[in-house]
Amino acid sequence: MKKSKIIIFLILLVGIFYSYAVSCAGATSFNKCNISNKKRSNIVFIMGEDGATKNQYYTKAKTYYENNPKYQGEEKVFHCRSLEEILKHLKENNINNLPWGKIRIVVHSNEWTGMDMSVLKDGERLTTEILKQAIREKMILPLSNDVVDEQSEVIIYGCGSGKNLELSSALSKAVGGEDARRPIVRSTTHFVLYEADRVSNKTEKYMTKAWYGYFKTGYRPGDIRLANQFKKQYPNDTINWRNALERTRPGMKKKTFHHTFNIPVEWIVTYPSEADRPELKTEAQQIAWLKSQSELMDIINKTNIPLEYFRKRFKGINYTFDDGVTEPAIKFEGKTTVVCILKPIIEKKNNEIIPYEPNLEDTCFYSIVQ
Repeated sequence: MKKSKIIIFLILLVGIFYSYAVSCAGATSFNKCNISNKKRSNIVFIMGEDGATKNQYYTKAKTYYENNPKYQGEEKVFHCRSLEEILKHLKENNINNLPWGKIRIVVHSNEWTGMDMSVLKDGERLTTEILKQAIREKMILPLSNDVVDEQSEVIIYGCGSGKNLELSSALSKAVGGEDARRPIVRSTTHFVLYEADRVSNKTEKYMTKAWYGYFKTGYRPGDIRLANQFKKQYPNDTINWRNALERTRPGMKKKTFHHTFNIPVEWIVTYPSEADRPELKTEAQQIAWLKSQSELMDIINKTNIPLEYFRKRFKGINYTFDDGVTEPAIKFEGKTTVVCILKPIIEKKNNEIIPYEPNLEDTCFYSIVQ
């Protein structure tokens, strides 16, 4: 019999919820939406650098906030990479004797893998469980009401981050504590895109609709097969899937395009002896073993990504616990590639195509938690 079970997720797939804090139908405001921050300082945190990647998300976001007249009076911070550093900056730079107003955080994220920033400086990626643990163990301390209060707003611009209400709630408590005067957290439920216009070279921020397809990492099917997967999964949508799969940017007319990213999972089960460790030589044995791991299957099922779309690798290893004890184990490595078909949400004004800018109180675009 197996002695213990250790879950090690490179990216923890927890706290994924597909309901919103307030339903879109008929809910147009929040009990504290009519907030006046005229005398409060606002701030923008850009939480990363792009390097050589083709997706220059942070570079374009920096250009957008530096050049947009709406944000000229707001402080821009580019050096923070963790929640701990954000809290430290807010505490040490609150210079007008009023709590902060709007605290904007621009970060890579998605509804499966949390946010691409750490809780502690040089620590683990910010996920619901890691953040809750940091709060429980007082590894981070909330700010006082002199720094943030119930009229402060933490606005997360991260793709699909608003679909994880548990994480938003934990963020509110991490920033403001258990006090009823903790800040509102607004998180985008759509994907966020920063794109430079090819004519004016002006960088704009777009909310985008998203549709998801999947394949085993390293085994990308052709565009026809992928398009058929989207067509089967979204039979009532009239998107030209194949056309979208040919583009990685929206272009001048803001057409549909696609983006891909991976979700890796690791799962380790230890056994008392080599004799107790099962042989997983055939696919049938491997699938049966996976399905016997109820906790793992529950977490994967929450993603709504079928198991068949995960590349599966099994290894016999020796696992060493923190106390130095070593036991034989099976290590499962799974990885799926998510294909997102994205469509910028636009409107036309004065014969010009511009981004649709939803109100911060619009619960179809932002989850609202306090």
